[in-house]
Amino acid sequence: MALPWFIPGRRACRCLLRSGSGLFLGAALAARGNNGIWDTRFHLPGIHGEVHAVATRDTEIYAGGEFTSADRVIVNNIAHWNGTNWVPMGGGVNGRVNAIAVWGTDVIAAGTFTKAGALDAIDASLIARWDGSEWSALGSGIAGARVEALAVDAFGALYAGGEFTDAGGVAAANIARWDGLSWSALGTGLRNDPYAAWVFALATRGTEVFAGGFFTDAGGVNVSCLARWDGLDWADVGGGVDDHDYLPQVTALAVRGDDLYVGGGFRTAGNVGVANIARWDGQWSELGNGLGRFFGDLPVTALEVNVNDLFVGGRFISAGEGSATNLACWNGSSWSEFAGGIEDVEGEVNALAISGGRLLVGGAFTFTNALRPSALARWDVTAWNVVSGGGGLGLSGPLKCTVACVGRERRAVEWSAVAAIRPGNRRSGLRAGGRQREALRRRCLHDRGEHRRQ
Repeated sequence: MALPWFIPGRRACRCLLRSGSGLFLGAALAARGNNGIWDTRFHLPGIHGEVHAVATRDTEIYAGGEFTSADRVIVNNIAHWNGTNWVPMGGGVNGRVNAIAVWGTDVIAAGTFTKAGALDAIDASLIARWDGSEWSALGSGIAGARVEALAVDAFGALYAGGEFTDAGGVAAANIARWDGLSWSALGTGLRNDPYAAWVFALATRGTEVFAGGFFTDAGGVNVSCLARWDGLDWADVGGGVDDHDYLPQVTALAVRGDDLYVGGGFRTAGNVGVANIARWDGQWSELGNGLGRFFGDLPVTALEVNVNDLFVGGRFISAGEGSATNLACWNGSSWSEFAGGIEDVEGEVNALAISGGRLLVGGAFTFTNALRPSALARWDVTAWNVVSGGGGLGLSGPLKCTVACVGRERRAVEWSAVAAIRPGNRRSGLRAGGRQREALRRRCLHDRGEHRRQ
């Protein structure tokens, strides 16, 4: 028996689930017009997936990570917010984006991808340039496992750090420089011979470059996870950082004036006891009681400065003497959890940026107000809001989900999209799919389309 509100001509609904007064429809609903109830508006607004990198230029935002849609726009791991709407960037890239840098009028993306553009138009090994209309490679790219960080110095030179051995055919140990025409190494690079080394964070101050990660050798100089390049040589930064319980790592850097803020997983900076974050201004100092680590989680993954405030994101449970879940602010003298932190204990912040004086937070998380954006959020003075052109009413994208069979009646099977209808209000009552909803915890086992009751 056909449902009275099912629209003929659309692809058949694959599954139903009744939960309380709500009815869930799961389907591959191919919207072919906007004259019915089910249409392309059934998507959640904004980006859904994981955001690993955010960069801004005026009111424009560039977000990268692992995702396939922004609002209802199909994108591939990177998207551009033009101040009003999300727009694709020429087919995007075929792998995760870990870092984005605005480089003059262009945008540089880097990560684990090998192709960029529509239909994998160009070879782009771990790094590519977007000029506003098309992608291009930076020489022959970078050979290795990943690029994790990008930075631009005062003269416009681009630096890339990560885990790699070659840039543009030049031997380069985990860090390299692009001058617009060719790649070059920074001395003998950053190493941890005979073991693996990597760079997680880069920051510039004038022509100086600071690099953080996991390494013990910088151009032949003994260092500990942190080093400075002055354009000619590498130097130690105050003895670096260390941790006697976990692998020490620097995973985030930020510069404000003469101050370098260093975040990651460590308990000492030079000879100063700290808790996963410290300031270097020629000597080390702690920031209050620092940030509390939850077992092996990496506490700090993102830093952003704004006027007198330092914003910190990652996976931590306290800031200073108070509790704080993964997002906090240091005002120069004390810590506070910022805007309620992150409600989802499994969530984490991967990227922070400032746009129009407002904080942008990228990652995979749940915030403490009703909108609960999952990948990119903006703090609008009094509340968190998703960065979106609006109009989203439901959930889109592939979901691996099966739900209950009751008696002999098959209520639901696997679906690629889900929306919720309540009697008397067919367009409202959005219910998100996933483990967070009790209705979707009731499952039906299936194997090759044959369903067995639990």
